[in-house]
Amino acid sequence: MYTTTNPLSQPKTLFPKEWVGVGSINPVWTDQAIEELQYGMIVSAINDLRDGRKSKLMQREAKNWIREDDYIHPLSFCNCCMSLGLDEERLRQLISHLIKGGL
Repeated sequence: MYTTTNPLSQPKTLFPKEWVGVGSINPVWTDQAIEELQYGMIVSAINDLRDGRKSKLMQREAKNWIREDDYIHPLSFCNCCMSLGLDEERLRQLISHLIKGGL
């Protein structure tokens, strides 16, 4: 499971040596890289909802992604949570308390 000390930390910066395989026909994804992507997607969606400077469309897309009970698409909110060992319903409740108007 991917853990960090600050749940709203900044996204990881990629350096040139880490771009090996990016853009190739068969890029290699490590479990850690996938978990970092999933974690980053959740943090990004939360930040989009909390940031009043984001467009209404971005906020609506983030809200819809979080609310959808999708277990089919590999990068859905539910699958990201499951992969990271997070309870998606509990996380939805916490996010709802963070933002005005709830989810």
